[in-house]
Amino acid sequence: MKRELLSIRRWILALTLVMFSSLGWASVNINTADAKTIAKELDGVGDAMASVIIKEREKAPFTSIEDVDKRVKGWGKKTSEKNKDKIKFAEK
Repeated sequence: MKRELLSIRRWILALTLVMFSSLGWASVNINTADAKTIAKELDGVGDAMASVIIKEREKAPFTSIEDVDKRVKGWGKKTSEKNKDKIKFAEK
């Protein structure tokens, strides 16, 4: 019985974490996160685009989702829409 309760509690915790991250509560600081985190946390962003993001922010920090859209090749309106609630723009 104790094992079953422990298993149920773990499932509830896992589902809660998934729910909160899908609500946009999890966010990525695009000006400080590493490429692996960017690729993992942002929808439609793979390793190649994450590398471009890192190179672009070295020139100047991103200030808005529109700024990312303008400066990152391959990033478009759909990617912006999917990730607008997941990205923070605080400078280093």
